[in-house]
Amino acid sequence: FTLSLFALLTVAGVFRLRWREPGLERPYRVPLYPLPPLAFLSVTGASLLVVGWERPLPLLAAGGLLALGGLLLRRSRAV
Repeated sequence: FTLSLFALLTVAGVFRLRWREPGLERPYRVPLYPLPPLAFLSVTGASLLVVGWERPLPLLAAGGLLALGGLLLRRSRAV
């Protein structure tokens, strides 16, 4: 679950980067952009929903670990 979640966030980051840095040089071109990343986000998001619906306990465990990691990261940056 977490591997798919982070893959989804990574590909979503492409859209964020293109929005925040429109003048940045793009060494790679994606044919038919933005369709391939949108298709990936759709399929991955749907699979995450199915996994969460079918097996909520691992989803909650992964979410709890990610939340704990986020809290520890914030705390370490505050010091």
